[in-house]
Amino acid sequence: MAAGRRVTARAAHLRASTYLRAAEFFFPANRLEERRKLYEESLTQFDAAAELMPHPVEKVEIPYEDGVTLPGYVFTVADDGRQRPTVVLCGGVDGSGEEMYLLGGIPDALAHGLNVIVFHGPGQRGLQLSHPHLTFRADYEVPLGAVVDHAVGRPDVDGERVALYGVSYGGYLAPRAAAHDGRVRALVANSPMHAPLGVIMGGAERTATGVAEQLDEAGWSGRTMVENYFMWNHGVSHLEEFAAHARAFTLDSLEEQITCPTLSLVAEGETDIATEQARRFHHALRAPKSFATLPSVDGADTHCGISNIPYTSAIAYDWLAERLR
Repeated sequence: MAAGRRVTARAAHLRASTYLRAAEFFFPANRLEERRKLYEESLTQFDAAAELMPHPVEKVEIPYEDGVTLPGYVFTVADDGRQRPTVVLCGGVDGSGEEMYLLGGIPDALAHGLNVIVFHGPGQRGLQLSHPHLTFRADYEVPLGAVVDHAVGRPDVDGERVALYGVSYGGYLAPRAAAHDGRVRALVANSPMHAPLGVIMGGAERTATGVAEQLDEAGWSGRTMVENYFMWNHGVSHLEEFAAHARAFTLDSLEEQITCPTLSLVAEGETDIATEQARRFHHALRAPKSFATLPSVDGADTHCGISNIPYTSAIAYDWLAERLR
């Protein structure tokens, strides 16, 4: 920055944000103060990068419930007063809204003429670290509805052209909201989950003992994910509680209520259960629909295609731009 090299400085701030975020990721749930400190340091670095981005970025607080606001960002194509089609980008359980800038391909969305809104809802770290009681709720149409409220009320958003793009656990959260909100004009689910518990645990009807066995099979990283995040994000302390609580998270009969055009994405490297749920979701849709596989031949076969984000983003935002044109 001292030398005026803004592009290089922006990249350095984004790397610093990512490194701090990676460190925070592995702190156990019972070390929340250390996690909060690292997250805040990561956020500071992201905000420094945002000031150097070539497109307008606005940090926002979205009204939610009981005086609580959802932290987020609005990325706009240009500061020219025009109303543009806008994508609400919804991340997953262990992610942060800030990292969706790269993970969700926001520069690609902007290049397609689409504004993007990212946020932290209940159960997501940017909100839960400051409001521990605000854990994931099965009826995520409520917080996502608040975000859509904010979107359609903005002067730079065309309220008739708002879409949802759900990534990872967002593949449950975004479809849930689309089923309840007629203002959503297009939906991308990457990848759609009919019942997240089945995807997380490798089977829809496991007992608590079966859950523990599944975690043992998943190894250290799988257990870390469940114990550090899924249980913390859902406000429970034991596997039995998590298994019971998570069964309420389902799209049962809701797919048929989605009326907007929907794109289902699923990577070739997803588990058999994740792929089966994606196809089940797609089959149940009654709205105009498209299905795309993210293939290994293009290096996009990891979870949600994040091993080739430009490829995955091109599919998602080409489709969205056409539907919102």
